Amino acid sequence: MSAQLRMLPVLNGREKGRHLLIAAVALVLTSFAFAAPPAIQIPRIDTPPLLSDFEDMQPSSRVVGQMVKVTGFIAREPADGHRSSRLFAAAPGRQPDAQ
Repeated sequence: MSAQLRMLPVLNGREKGRHLLIAAVALVLTSFAFAAPPAIQIPRIDTPPLLSDFEDMQPSSRVVGQMVKVTGFIAREPADGHRSSRLFAAAPGRQPDAQ
């Protein structure tokens, strides 16, 4: 029995580049598909924060250690998926009896 040898096609430089590009795009899209969404732990706070705790857009010493700062928001309006054009931060916290 003689085995037949199958020759793979020889790719020129342009075809190699196209195949590498397709493989790279597939790899990137696959990594996005399996990436975990960002998550934060919202800490419990002893007392509810007051508006006066955030004068001058900075948390007061009373609440600064009890909350976590969240940044890097992604816009939904006017252009979905783009970073916010303005700096925006949130400081979530919840009271012990909150769900």
